[in-house]
Amino acid sequence: MPQTSPRPPLCYRGRVETQLAVIPRGTRVDGLIETTGDLTVEGRADGRIQVGGTLTVAAGATCRASVRARAARVAGEVIGPPAGPACAPEPPGSPAR
Repeated sequence: MPQTSPRPPLCYRGRVETQLAVIPRGTRVDGLIETTGDLTVEGRADGRIQVGGTLTVAAGATCRASVRARAARVAGEVIGPPAGPACAPEPPGSPAR
């Protein structure tokens, strides 16, 4: 049987501790989401988001949260007070990475 390396957990009780975390489409996370790296939201995130790197909210994604991030790319919907740099929406047709 081939040996695979274990994947780091993306979320434990709402706390994210990886360099690159993804909340995929069809997934909802509720609570504190915290990472020193980057976070990409493709699904839904509710609560508080604290990102040391770049927060990317993909088209069709929703964040109902207070947000603190070093940088943000928003193609989806963010509902809540920004607590970091301004979250400017992406121009129409720009893919969120």
